[in-house]
Amino acid sequence: MCCDDINTLFPIINSGISTLDVLNEIHPSCVNDNDAVSTMVTDLENHVLNAFGNIMKNAEKFHDHNVFVGKNIFPICIRSMKKNLNNNNNMKPSWKYEPHIWASFSNFCYECCREKRKFLSKKVDFDTVVPFLIQFMTEDPNYAYTWYTYDLLRKSCDIIGKKTMIKIEGLLKVLGAVADGGNTTVNGEVKKEAIKLLKYVS
Repeated sequence: MCCDDINTLFPIINSGISTLDVLNEIHPSCVNDNDAVSTMVTDLENHVLNAFGNIMKNAEKFHDHNVFVGKNIFPICIRSMKKNLNNNNNMKPSWKYEPHIWASFSNFCYECCREKRKFLSKKVDFDTVVPFLIQFMTEDPNYAYTWYTYDLLRKSCDIIGKKTMIKIEGLLKVLGAVADGGNTTVNGEVKKEAIKLLKYVS
């Protein structure tokens, strides 16, 4: 699919954002992880995020359009990666690793800023996305590498600035752990990429 008019994609994007908003309200604490409703919500979230990635991948003519202005899309997507632990609305949501959802969102972010694209180009958006990228590396460094997390962190350095990036909680710790080689489950290519990214940040 290659669309000639980004305006024709607005209804799809808006519907996806609205859907995530609804699902984020359903998922936090009213269902159990093994509940059929939870499984359905997770699947729907993944489909929406995957659709966002496909739209950006195929919207080749719209490098300079800031299509997400005012839509708050990145924070809404991040909420899909976090779940409340109980019914207390005052409790801060925590990360909940769902490999397919996390891969879909990472791919979406990559498509938004690869090459000359500027859909994801603002410091405020990278401030939102970077903690997710760090957590993705923490959860599964190999899978995070497959889904462009290291590329996105390098792009983040260019937007946020290396001096700011180096101060972000957890970044150096997880990069150091991956690069160290002590974890035998991390493949060699990923370790090399972590070393390169450490050098790039510092």
